[in-house]
Amino acid sequence: RWFANHSAPTAAEVHVDKATGKTTLSPYPSAAWNAWTPNSTAAETRAQLVNVQSVFTDHLGRLWVLDTGSAFLGNVTNDGGPKLLRVDLETDAVVRVYNLSDLTLPTSYLNDVRISVDGKHAFLTDSNMGGLRHLDLETGRGRVLLAEHPSTHSEVGFVTSVEGKSMIMITGAPAAFQSDGIAVIEDYVYYHACTGRTLYRIQQDFLIDPAYTVAQVEAAVEVVSVSGVPDGMLLVGNDKLEGTLFMTAVQKDGIDLMFPGSGGDNAGLPFVRDQILQWPDSLSAPVVTGPDEEYFLYVTASQVDKAPFIQGARARRNTYGLYKVALPEALVRETLKQRLLPARKN
Repeated sequence: RWFANHSAPTAAEVHVDKATGKTTLSPYPSAAWNAWTPNSTAAETRAQLVNVQSVFTDHLGRLWVLDTGSAFLGNVTNDGGPKLLRVDLETDAVVRVYNLSDLTLPTSYLNDVRISVDGKHAFLTDSNMGGLRHLDLETGRGRVLLAEHPSTHSEVGFVTSVEGKSMIMITGAPAAFQSDGIAVIEDYVYYHACTGRTLYRIQQDFLIDPAYTVAQVEAAVEVVSVSGVPDGMLLVGNDKLEGTLFMTAVQKDGIDLMFPGSGGDNAGLPFVRDQILQWPDSLSAPVVTGPDEEYFLYVTASQVDKAPFIQGARARRNTYGLYKVALPEALVRETLKQRLLPARKN
């Protein structure tokens, strides 16, 4: 099965779909969850999807739906708008709803979510306000961390370019997207600002344990590599979250990969390039269970550089699509044997 979300839809559109055939879709997890309108009350909004940014299946087979609560890319809507849903894929029932209002500001835009190895913690990015969010999935309580740390913000003076054209907003300012791509590899959280070139990581305990001070958390941030400009990030690995890190390469119409710590240099290597991947965005892949299966990496191309808020944006030349790339057998075997080596301190 596959699922798709539609960010910033109009009130008449569906927010999450499940494929029911090669050309047919149905609202997911139900039509009622996709029934939000600007006239919905706070009580109704808590049981409706406002603007879904991410749909993610974790290594434990659970589906997570991240609702920014930001209707039409505007401010976060009333209480209950920003939320995280856990869906049982066996029954298609919403098992739990986490209210994320305490982890957002009116101008937040929650971007992506990843889950710890033990399945008890979620880590989220906010591409508008920066910082990382930790959510305890047992208690439902969460915190905002690294909110002012430069690792979670657009790099000063950096201007993203796509296919040779600078990303300048219609306001005249360079496009600035904060913490965006995120991945959990063993007990580390890897993350990257979308308008920046540096990949960072931090041991998850520093995000989970409230006993650490702000200074201690900031000191725990590590530079992994200068990796280019990604949007989506994904670990392709086993159920222990060991494996290969894939990152979209928005400036190169492609996808890069990295064996974390491999050889001590954390080299970002090209995996695929194709002009059809205009602003490659979200990535998805199944858990690698053995070397004898056939595996695919799935990617969407959201064409953000063609959006109306970009100054002089070129016309789209491709339709919006979901694409898949076969993972070579040798890479799968390499993925299964990778282990982390130390990164360097920031």
